[in-house]
Amino acid sequence: MFQNNNGGVIRHISAANLRSSKMRNRLAGIVIALAAFLLTLTLTFGYNADMEMKHRTSYQGVFENSSGQVIERIRTNPDVKAFGTYRQAGIVKNKSISLSLLYSDVKMLELSKVRVKKGSIPENTNQIAIEKGYLDSIQPGAQIGDSITLSYRNVVSKEMQTKSFTITGFLETGAEGEPNRKTYDAIVSQAFIGSDPALSSAFLSVVIQIADADNYSNGDLKKKVKEVGKAVGLSEESIRINYMNIDSNNATPESTAVVFAIVFIIVTACALVIYNIFYIAIMRKVREYGQLRIIGTTRKQIRRMVFREGKVMSLQYIPLSTLAGCGVSYALRPSMWLMRSSVILALCAGGAAFLTVMLSIRKPARIAAGVSPMEAARYTNFHIGLKSKRHTSKRLTPYALGRMYLARNRKKTAVTFLSLTLSGILLIAAASLLSSVETAKRAGHEFPYGGEYRISLNDDLVSPSTSYSDLQIDNPLSDELKAKISSISGVDGVEVHKYIKSRLEGVKLDDGIIGIDNIREKDYSKYEKYMKEGALPDDSAEDMQILVNRGTVTYEYFGLHYKTGDKIAMNLYDGDKQIRKEFIVSGVIDNKSSSDTFFLPDKVMDEIMTRNCNLSFEILSGRGYSADVEAQLLALTSSDEKLEYVSLKEQAELYKSVFHVMIITVYAFVAVIACFGLVNLVNTIITNILSRKNEIGILQAVGLSRAQLLKMLNTENAYLIYGSFALSVLLGSILGYAACRIAENTGGLSYFIQYKFPLSMIGAYFILITALQIAVTRIIGYSMQKQSVVVRLQEVS
Repeated sequence: MFQNNNGGVIRHISAANLRSSKMRNRLAGIVIALAAFLLTLTLTFGYNADMEMKHRTSYQGVFENSSGQVIERIRTNPDVKAFGTYRQAGIVKNKSISLSLLYSDVKMLELSKVRVKKGSIPENTNQIAIEKGYLDSIQPGAQIGDSITLSYRNVVSKEMQTKSFTITGFLETGAEGEPNRKTYDAIVSQAFIGSDPALSSAFLSVVIQIADADNYSNGDLKKKVKEVGKAVGLSEESIRINYMNIDSNNATPESTAVVFAIVFIIVTACALVIYNIFYIAIMRKVREYGQLRIIGTTRKQIRRMVFREGKVMSLQYIPLSTLAGCGVSYALRPSMWLMRSSVILALCAGGAAFLTVMLSIRKPARIAAGVSPMEAARYTNFHIGLKSKRHTSKRLTPYALGRMYLARNRKKTAVTFLSLTLSGILLIAAASLLSSVETAKRAGHEFPYGGEYRISLNDDLVSPSTSYSDLQIDNPLSDELKAKISSISGVDGVEVHKYIKSRLEGVKLDDGIIGIDNIREKDYSKYEKYMKEGALPDDSAEDMQILVNRGTVTYEYFGLHYKTGDKIAMNLYDGDKQIRKEFIVSGVIDNKSSSDTFFLPDKVMDEIMTRNCNLSFEILSGRGYSADVEAQLLALTSSDEKLEYVSLKEQAELYKSVFHVMIITVYAFVAVIACFGLVNLVNTIITNILSRKNEIGILQAVGLSRAQLLKMLNTENAYLIYGSFALSVLLGSILGYAACRIAENTGGLSYFIQYKFPLSMIGAYFILITALQIAVTRIIGYSMQKQSVVVRLQEVS
């Protein structure tokens, strides 16, 4: 090596090593590729999704029912940097798709990140700017200047109205490009609002941008929105927080910690796997490195040889993997793709993957460079430390041999165990998040009796001047309708939800208006778990008993404080008249998932009310959704505008469309992590066996049979695989729970994401790794049998 072209020799030897170690190169290459792919996908998709949420709106709160006086206070409030006003005018329903007609001032459009991408903002009463996606569903090919006719329900008067509009522009909103959209927006003019007596008399809603919002923590910013709302004279019920904006722009420490934990685990798992592969490969070539040292190769040159192998593999696999990561990230959500930022992040991910490879082979390279010719001559795969205790066994079994090998190579065992554990943690955490997205369960919250369909009083007709009590006059939810529904083939029963509008005496806020809901005797067991004191109401008691739920926002807003035995005086709205009644509190529950504050038994409601107080019929069907049943229910209800029909299937599909991209993303993430973990597993099994061909040959030479060999190898793999699996389930569940808790509090998703232990996915993964472990061990075992024991003993360790 003296004054020759040493660089060329180093390259030649490195290339020869790569050609002679194809199995190692494939395993290491797959791990490097998956790591680069995962990092690129995580960084680019995560960043683009975060930017989309951050830039979808730039306001932190919404103040509803804001009078001119309130708006003037908002204008002069020092905590408000900017504000915009809007007024919802009407709702158009076209089968399962709806269109909101809104008036918005210029500042509101700016804060909502809505713009007219083509055309102009409407100015006259008959002009409209609308989303092209909605037009394509009702009038394909419509262009600016064309006329469209819309039938909408006026949100103030609650009357159905029909009007022809001229299209002046096409809107671009933050939701544009989302698949399976169900809701769209259209902008009408201020002149349109002024021309309608009902709309022009209603208060506006205001969106506010808090001054120096970036300087607040997540919780403090939400408190500030409420403080500003109360300062300008609004009730708590009129204040809404824009959770999507605050949670995406003002991340909690927990959110940041989970993101860093995921990236750290990916990088560390990759580094450990690559380290393990190179470590084993170098230990197998100790004698070769010793021979190179004999002929004059320096330690620096040997380090360069090992590093060159790592560089070559990195350049082979990382560029294509980062491109693939970008491609998948783009395919998941093309509309939110930011080219410049994504390219920079992809380069960072590729650089991080390359740096990870270089760092992970640093120690193996140092080991290779440190081999002296004398050490190489004495080297053997059998290592017994000077301080190790002498192991004795009455019977040397394959199981004992497996345990002895793991104990003898503690460092290698620890590295392998840790790499398997980290990839398992990632998989369990991602599986936890996926299994916790319960769109169907969220829809089920709206069907508390387990029904498939619901017919209710039309919520669109409720307004400040029209309550459910008014709709209950000549209530169409009659016994006759119930009987007709029950007679439909496929209907197993009809459950009735009752409601009474009431006014609490002694409460001034909002005139003390509050609702009373029914409680069925067969549902008593559901309420008992929330019981804090007293008992559930007895419908046969001499005094009328009422159940109180102290867990609602209304209870806190009104400042109520009840205990068992207290008397509550109420004025009940019985159609067009009021009935004064006194109730005795039978018990107090604390159910924060319910919005109902007061409950009366069915029998008591029927006794005290002269009019029908039904609010909805929930229709049960043991065979699930049926298009035929739905058609018959629609035939019974479609002619009465007081009634509204919805199915569990329709609601579930609506919520599923909302989470379409998120679910696909998590599925893709889980699939890639599963591949990463399985490749890691296969690598562990193969390298454990191939690195000990000489040792295994000696054992077989002294009588170890093929069956005993498989038992020994399976024992070693079982300790590593199942031990790491158990630890992965424990730590992965903790990380998954933390991720779910953060997701629950992001954008107000608590109803959609509720932690659920991913038992089915864990079970499937357990079966897969068990089958893979047995299959790979047998395949390698059979492969080794093709070589005689003598040949394996002659191989250089």
